[in-house]
Amino acid sequence: MPELPDVEAMRLAIEPDVVGRTFTRVTLNWPRAVRHPSPGEFQEGLVGAEVTGLRRRAKYFLFDLDVDDTLIIHLRMTGSLRVTPTAEPLHRYTQTIFHFADGRDLLTLHQESHQLLAGGAIGGHPGDNLLSDIAAFGEAHRRGFQPGFR
Repeated sequence: MPELPDVEAMRLAIEPDVVGRTFTRVTLNWPRAVRHPSPGEFQEGLVGAEVTGLRRRAKYFLFDLDVDDTLIIHLRMTGSLRVTPTAEPLHRYTQTIFHFADGRDLLTLHQESHQLLAGGAIGGHPGDNLLSDIAAFGEAHRRGFQPGFR
């Protein structure tokens, strides 16, 4: 699992490549990674949104968007984020591709199927109830691995 210094180093490395960029499309190779809203709503909600800031809270990446929402990504045990040119061949562990208007992609890479993504109502206005939103996001994830949860 990436430790906090590793997560912060990753944030600092990708921040210049994502802030100010606009999403044109989201490709989900593993739709179950999306915890909120539905995968289709998640993809539609990000199209046209500009990343206005990138923060970190514990091991969660918080992408502030100009549409008063926050995209939340947790890397789990083996994840990483990488910004590449769109034409570059995909890495075999690519689970999600966030396509930007400038011809770059933000890739989430995971050797296991444990990446977590959330957008839309989670985060709401950047900074509003963020701690409780992250806590609810984490609780929803934990319930997802208990028997009988649907």
